Amino acid sequence: MVERKIYSNISKHFGYRHLGFIFRSLVVLQDSGFCYRKKRYSWKNVAGIEVIQKIIRDEGETYGVGLGEIHLNSGKILLIKEQGLEREDGGRESGFSSAFDELLFELKKRHKHYLAKND
Repeated sequence: MVERKIYSNISKHFGYRHLGFIFRSLVVLQDSGFCYRKKRYSWKNVAGIEVIQKIIRDEGETYGVGLGEIHLNSGKILLIKEQGLEREDGGRESGFSSAFDELLFELKKRHKHYLAKND
C-alpha cells in the first residue's frame, strides 16, 4: 500500500508587503515544520495554536483585530497579526478567506496531522 502524502513539498510564504512591492516573510510553512521570522521550528516544538480577537478602542471607535498565537513547548508564544498579512504568491485580501485565515487553518491542520501521526 502506498502512503498518500497530503502536503506538497512546496513552501507557502506568508508575510507583509512593504512599500507595496517588497515582500518580507513572517511565516514559511513546510511539511516538517515552519519558519517564523527566519527561525526554524519543528511541529514537535508546538504545544498549541490559538486564534484570539483583540478588542481595540481608539478615539471612541471599537473594533477587533485577529491575532494568531503559536504556543511552543518552551512557553514562548509566537504572534501573528491579521492586519495586512498576505501570501507571497497572492494579493492582499480581507474577509473570511484572507491569508490570515488560510495560514492559521494550515498551521492547525499540519500540527494536528503531526500529532495524529506521532501518537
